[in-house]
Amino acid sequence: MDTPPSFQFVDIADLHQKMREARSATLITATHEGLVGTMQLVVLDENKGSLGTIYAHVARANPHWKLTSTGEAMAIFARAQAYVGPSRYGTKQERGEAVPTCG
Repeated sequence: MDTPPSFQFVDIADLHQKMREARSATLITATHEGLVGTMQLVVLDENKGSLGTIYAHVARANPHWKLTSTGEAMAIFARAQAYVGPSRYGTKQERGEAVPTCG
């Protein structure tokens, strides 16, 4: 992956800070079906593994969880966050129905 020097992180503490601030990432995996991506709320354990470990939950209704990975995975953390929780949907306010989300 080509990353211009101005976007590279060489300080792991700085990288972990950016990951904590983002709180979500897009999980990308290569599968026999092709590339699959899912936006996930994530938790970082800085002390597990040589660079830290991120944890996320993929909902059972999302087919991403059952596709077999054919290689490495990638998590893309974005700076701006615009997560919309289920309480913001009209159906939640009108009928108490919530849409499935990753949170």
